[in-house]
Parts: sequence; C-alpha cells; structure tokens
Amino acid sequence: MTLFSGHPVLSRLLRFAGLWLLGLVLAVVVFRQNVLQRTHTFYGDWDASIQSYAWNTANARAVRELHFKLWDFTTSSGTSFAGEMQTAPFYPVNWLFAWLGDPASVELQEWRLLAHFALAFAGAWALLRHLGRSRTAAAVGALLVSFVGSFALRAPAQPNIFESLSWLPLVVWLCQRALTAKERPWRSPAAWQAGCACGVMFLAGHLQPPVHTGLAVAILALFVGPWGWRALGARALTLGFIGAVAVLVALPQLAATIEYLAHSYRWIGAAEPTAPPHHVPYEIYAFKYVLQLGDWRLLFSPTATGAEGCTLFASFSGLALAAIGLLRPGRWGFFALTLGTVAVLISMGDGSWLGRLSYYVPGLNSVRTPVRALCLYHLALGLLAAGGIDLLRAWSTRWAARVGPVLAWAIAAGVAAEVAVHGIHYLKPRSAEFYPARYYGDAWMRTHAALTRAEAGAPVRFIALPNEAVPPNLGNVDGSLSMRGHRATMQMRYFKYLGRDWSPTGENFRRLGLRYIFSRDPIDGLREISTHNGLRLYERADALSIFQIKAGDSVRSARLRHVAWDDNAVRLAPEPGESGRLVFAQVKYPGWEARIDGRPVPLSSEDVFLALDLPAGAQRVEFLYRPAWFWPALLAAWAAALITVALTWRATPREDPLA
Repeated sequence: MTLFSGHPVLSRLLRFAGLWLLGLVLAVVVFRQNVLQRTHTFYGDWDASIQSYAWNTANARAVRELHFKLWDFTTSSGTSFAGEMQTAPFYPVNWLFAWLGDPASVELQEWRLLAHFALAFAGAWALLRHLGRSRTAAAVGALLVSFVGSFALRAPAQPNIFESLSWLPLVVWLCQRALTAKERPWRSPAAWQAGCACGVMFLAGHLQPPVHTGLAVAILALFVGPWGWRALGARALTLGFIGAVAVLVALPQLAATIEYLAHSYRWIGAAEPTAPPHHVPYEIYAFKYVLQLGDWRLLFSPTATGAEGCTLFASFSGLALAAIGLLRPGRWGFFALTLGTVAVLISMGDGSWLGRLSYYVPGLNSVRTPVRALCLYHLALGLLAAGGIDLLRAWSTRWAARVGPVLAWAIAAGVAAEVAVHGIHYLKPRSAEFYPARYYGDAWMRTHAALTRAEAGAPVRFIALPNEAVPPNLGNVDGSLSMRGHRATMQMRYFKYLGRDWSPTGENFRRLGLRYIFSRDPIDGLREISTHNGLRLYERADALSIFQIKAGDSVRSARLRHVAWDDNAVRLAPEPGESGRLVFAQVKYPGWEARIDGRPVPLSSEDVFLALDLPAGAQRVEFLYRPAWFWPALLAAWAAALITVALTWRATPREDPLA
C-alpha cells in the first residue's frame, strides 16, 4: 500500500480492489461446487446456455480480433447483434476476459460470474461503510446482498441481467456521495463516476437493473438531506446530470437498440409480439410476472421460487437481523424500509395500488416483469441486517466492553456459514441438459451444421424443426449459418417474409439459401442424408447459395471463387466473367454499404434482400456494416470516461468517491 501512498486516489482504488478480491474469495467458497469441485455450474438453464454463453463466446472472439461485434450473420439469416442489447457487445468486461483463455471456455465464463459476485460484494460493503456501519456489519450486509436472494438467483437464470445487477450497490454508493457533495455535479468526481457506472450497468446487457437502480437512487435522494424545495431541486439536478453521463457512456448501445427496435417485433410473453414503440400491455405487466399473495411463504424457503424465479428469502439469520434492525432503524433504516416496501408493492403488479400506478411511470413500465424489482427488496434487507448487527453490538457493549465485538463476529460467522450452505441452491449439476460442454458438444450436429460454410464459394443456411432441435444460437459458438436462432426480437421485414410460406420445401425458404434441415419428424420430398439420436438431417437438392444472380424471373447461385466472413463484413471473389444482379439473401437494414474493387457502389433492394449490380470483370465485392451512429456514439462514451478518469485523478481525499 505504501507504493501508492503519495497518491490518495490510487491508494483508495487499491483498497477497493482488495475488497473485490475478498469478495472473489468468498464467492469461490460459497459456490465451491462450481470452480473448486467442478461438479456444478451456473450455466445449466436454458437462457444461460443458449443466450449468455453463446453471446459471450461471440463477443470474446470479436475482441480477440480487436473490434466490436455489431452484426450477426449466423442468426435469422443475418440480423443486428448490437441492436438486441442483451448481447452486450460494448460491455467493457468482454475486453478483460477475452484474453484469459479460449472464448468458448465454460470455466472462464463461470469465473466471469464469480468476478461479478465479487463486484456486488465490494459495492455493498462500500455503501454500508459510507452509511456509517461497522466493518462487521458491512461484511454481513454485503454477504446477504450479493450471495443470497434476487442477486444470486439471476446468475443461473439470466447471467446478463446478473452482471448488470452486480453494479447496483456500487452505483447507489456513488450516487449517495454525489448527492451529498458540496460542488456542482459537473465538477464532482462522484457524479461522473456514478454516471459512468450506471452507463456500464446498461452496457452489461439489460434495461431492468438500470431502471430499478434509478428508482432506488430517487428514493435515496429523499433521505440524504432536508426536504426544502431548494435542496430537493439541487438533488434533482445532480441526478439529472448523473443520468446524462450514463446516457453518454451507454450511447453506443442505446443508438444500436433504438434503431433496431424501430425495425423489429419484440416477444414479451403475450400471444403476439409488440411492434414499435413496444408498449408492454397492461395484462402482461400487471398479471403475468408478479408477486402473488401466496408467495409470502417464500420468505422462509431457500429453494422455492415464484414467477420469473422470484424469491423473498435472504437466509434465516439475515431475516432475523433485519427484524432486529427495524427496532431502531434510524435514517438509513427508514430508507431501507421505504425501498423494500416500494419494491414489494411494485412487484405485486395489479395486486397493489403502487403496482398499478407503476405501469404509468416511464421506465418502470418498460420492464415487463415487475417482480424483478425485488432486487431492491434484497438490497434493503441487507441494509437492515447490517443495522441489526450494529444494534446488537451496541447493546452488548453496554453490558461488557468486549462482548459486543465478539458477538458481532460470531453472528457474522454464522451468517457466512448459512450463506455458504445455500450456495448450492443457485447451481445445477454439470450433467444438466443445457450445460454448454454437453449442449454444444454433439460432434454429429456441429459437423453437419458446419456444412453451411464448408464450400468456400457457395455458403448456404440450415434450419432446425423445431427450433430447439439444435442449439438455436449455435452459430454464435461455431459460426454455422442459420435461418433461425433465439432472440426476444426479430426484424419485422424478416418475420413477414417468413410468414409468406413456412414450408421447408417451398421457394420462399429456397431464396434464403436453405440447404440443410434438421428435423425430428419425416419430411416428404427431401433426401435424408444422416440421422442421429432421433434427429434427421435433410438436404434440398435445388438449394441456392446465399449469394445469387437474378435475371428477370430466373435466379441461380452466384459463381464465386471465395467468400470470407468477418463479424461486420463479408467479402466475395467472383468467378471470371460473373456479372448481373447480385442478391445477398439478407434483409435490408440501415448501415449497410457495398464496394466493388475498393470503390463504393449503391445498394438497392431485391424483394426484401440487399442487391447490387455486378459488372463483368469484378475481382472483389464487399458488403460492409458501418452504421452512422457507431463512431459518434463511441467517441461520446470514451469522452465521458476520460473526463471521469481526469476528475478522479485530480480529486483530493475529501472529494474522492473511493474514500
């Protein structure tokens, strides 16, 4: 620590890093069956395996090639990768973990989740210490927030939501410092850091944690000082500035998502998808993913869950300590009580007046699952439990000077032991069906899916019937080209095109370059070329390539010597003499450009597909995805980050948000 004693900011950064390392050690102990015994996994559920694992793998490969993955050629016959948002291509953590091992390593992704558990622990510890809690109380509260309840449940269910959620305690801490700073927010290191942290939270891949964090901070603003109009106005200004910085940091993802959702349908659990502007219907928001009256039993069950995997459990010892904390709550106890009550009422949807009202609050009504607001309930419970520890310590110290600290540490050890016992409930055996090493490891499936790119000059696509017959996002792992995939969204033009004729033997699918069909049921009129574990592989003899030449009413595969796929571009080398109307069987989307022999050429449409006029003698054709928003948004994010670093570096110990 003396190495950096001359600079207070570095010294305090090292202290926070020490907290993070402590959190990582605790995470390894709590989830010892994961990385120590290697018998269990966080990636045993459907969403974790087919979404987060596949997308993390694709992002890591892009990072190792020193670029962001903006487009996805492997899913839905080509679609925006960045626009989906949950894919999280701009999340800085991608750039840290991509270099630590094989991008497809499940073990590496397990460690990535443990690192986020450690982040949640360090942030919760810092928040509690800043609120005046003792070290023992901060340790207990941080354990309960990070390793039990809503936070921990998200890790195996939706890792991208969990990674975003792990920033919540840190953001609340930084916002609390910003709200109590004496200088204007634009001069406050804490305000800039809070905005950056909130922006990074959004970049992690989901809207829900930033929205509910905003709610927590808005409630916090009511408790940090007096309620005069002038004081409240100053805090509102600070929160507005923090939000503006967050928008700048998250601007690349925001720009991609706003553009994409303007062209897409979104599936939210209703019979039909939503169209732009994607309002969540009241019947979904208020009734489907909500806390029911009967769910109060979840308070005392470490394994039972309600809708969307929700829980009210936070360990038996944690519940007892929180109850003790309510006996003399103080200002921060009342804050926690308010926060937890609001979270529970919102999570009840139509079952409470506040749940009904929340549907009309911008931001909150964009989260289709009100029950996820329980993350704030568990944060509140951790704050109350920490207060309970300090209250017991104070009572015991009055009786005998040394009893209080000893009792506090004994209770902390008991809480830690109980948390460690419950860790197994958030893991699944590695024998689970969706464990990536098993789910993506079928050599027969991967060998035949790879046929879509086996012929250098004639790439084609496959489809699975049903969609789950093979891993829907297999292409994000191995690069195979699929007509389908698994997303919460789909481009409207593409969905409507598929709706013309869903027959795998029809002309509609032929124009998409469909050649291989994995099917659980027999398909008449197609040649079966292989079978494996009840799954048949069929081939269309009349299949077209993804790249086609159209002349009048006739269409044929383009004659190409070579096709090279990158994440955001595809490059073709036509055979000598090839010319005509070149069609790229991918739905037209903003941001696409084309070049022939290095010179820009206009792109047009052929039906819903991209097309250009290919002259005879062309040596090289390039289709490039270069959205207009990319560089301006990225530069804005970098500028906000650099200003934050500069202000933090210049901060005095009094101003430093890590003090």
